Amino acid sequence: LNRRLVDLNQKYSAEPSERLLVDLKATATERRLRLLALVTANPSAFLAAALSPEQLAGLTPEIKSLVEKPLTVDGVLGIRHFDVPDTTGQFSAAQSYSRYTIVPDAGPAYDFYPTGNLDWSSGARVSLSQAYLLDQSLVGLPSQLKLTAAAPAQSTTGEIKTLVLLVEFTDSPAPPITPDEAAELVFGSQNRAYFDEQSYGQTAFVGGRSDVYGWIRLDRPGQTADGGCRPAHLSSSASEDINQLIHQLGLDQQLALRYRQVVIFENHPCMIGGWSTLGSYPVKLVNGASFLLADIGIGLGNFGNMDNYHRSIFQEQFAWGWINYALAHELGHSLGLMHANGWECGTESFRDDCQNLEYSSPFD
Repeated sequence: LNRRLVDLNQKYSAEPSERLLVDLKATATERRLRLLALVTANPSAFLAAALSPEQLAGLTPEIKSLVEKPLTVDGVLGIRHFDVPDTTGQFSAAQSYSRYTIVPDAGPAYDFYPTGNLDWSSGARVSLSQAYLLDQSLVGLPSQLKLTAAAPAQSTTGEIKTLVLLVEFTDSPAPPITPDEAAELVFGSQNRAYFDEQSYGQTAFVGGRSDVYGWIRLDRPGQTADGGCRPAHLSSSASEDINQLIHQLGLDQQLALRYRQVVIFENHPCMIGGWSTLGSYPVKLVNGASFLLADIGIGLGNFGNMDNYHRSIFQEQFAWGWINYALAHELGHSLGLMHANGWECGTESFRDDCQNLEYSSPFD
């Protein structure tokens, strides 16, 4: 398609005709659709298929909107990590992934798809060069992402005032938990005891029933027409539905001045596992306020009844079910932590075929 596009462009530039322009636009459109599929599936293949800046500069203006364009962008980096369980209910390294955003000082944010994972934290100021933009998606090499200013120091100790949102969609089933149960999960004895022990008494996520809002229905399905899952989270775009919801609830000012953490419980069969910002994420509210805030999401799709809700995955002598694990795990990410990992060598201390296990600690 690249060769055909370039050849048609040369012919059209030399001798314009309606027929050539129709062929040129059709070829550019087909190529665009294929490139869009590569953005998330294989960024490396996208870069290999991209035209050079010189080739792009030579294209006729009639098709410039249908092709990628070289771009250098400066902005704030946002990272959101998605922990996806396997069929046993355990988080799976093979299925989990991270998503990146670059928020410039002016203009819309870009979804950034690097060719490899980034060892960064949200909130850092970065400069990305030699990248390609298609729609609002940027594709580039991690080596071309430069740190221009470290992320502001995130306070991970003390009392972290937390807002809880219970969100459902037009295609959601009946909620599996009540607002009172959500308040107990986030602010009750189990979660508080866990972080008290892990932080040596230095960190607590605090709030009460008055800090829990919901259930609130978003006016859209949770699943897209092509079967994809569309969770709800705070965004660097004020038009995002959760940002709009914050505004409708009259919480813009409180979110900016009072809360340091947001927990979103999402009720949809396709939403399983959890996600979290890695540290604090660049957020823009409807009232125009922009700041860094940590938020997490817990999908309720893999325990639709109270038996699964109370199921203990560790067979311990205390009630520590899957939802307790997922909540603590994602809150840890929001404090800027990645996975503890483990080194499994069987019965020997060290050997050549040891395995790195990303989710080796059930209390990580």
